[in-house]
Amino acid sequence: MEAVQPKKADWSIPSVKHAKLYPEGKKPRNPCDLPVWTWLKSFFDRIVKRYERVSEVRLLVEIYLCTLFLPFLFFKLPQWVSWLDGAYARNWFDPHRTFFSIIFAPVLETLIWFLPILEIARLIRIPQWVAIPTFAFFFEFILHTQRDFAAHLIMYPGCIMLVVAYEAPRRRSILHAFTFAAVVHEAYNFSIHMLSPLMYTGLFR
Repeated sequence: MEAVQPKKADWSIPSVKHAKLYPEGKKPRNPCDLPVWTWLKSFFDRIVKRYERVSEVRLLVEIYLCTLFLPFLFFKLPQWVSWLDGAYARNWFDPHRTFFSIIFAPVLETLIWFLPILEIARLIRIPQWVAIPTFAFFFEFILHTQRDFAAHLIMYPGCIMLVVAYEAPRRRSILHAFTFAAVVHEAYNFSIHMLSPLMYTGLFR
């Protein structure tokens, strides 16, 4: 008895079509299984879980230092070299602008941008490995348009760590998440201003 050959119409049957396209039990490749996405998922999962386990003080200090390192290295350190060489003097310092950017801006930005967007992402179950770099990109590249592209690239890792400062304490409460992100942001802004050579008319003065 001859075997019945599958007809072309059999391709309309999902099981037959799948068997023809993926013989020997092979499954279609999931785009999320690509090495780059696997690495990103593993990286952000590890970093968030790490800061979920550490103490609150360590979380604040480490993330603060991570946000400060690259901006100081690429922005403030060259300014100090130029300042010590006499390239410029303090001529633009505005204490009212500094007070606003240190005290009010971090709290408002955390309240207006971090809290609603990241909470919506959590509500609709967007994975953290997608939400963290995406929101950091939005916060740095879209909201802070005063910087050039190179400056954005320098600031972007710090923005990622700032989002981690919100996501890691979130398992405790939304108040923890808001407070930690705002405190790290305020500490960063305060340090950037105090580390600027334009704050000082001379050494030890």
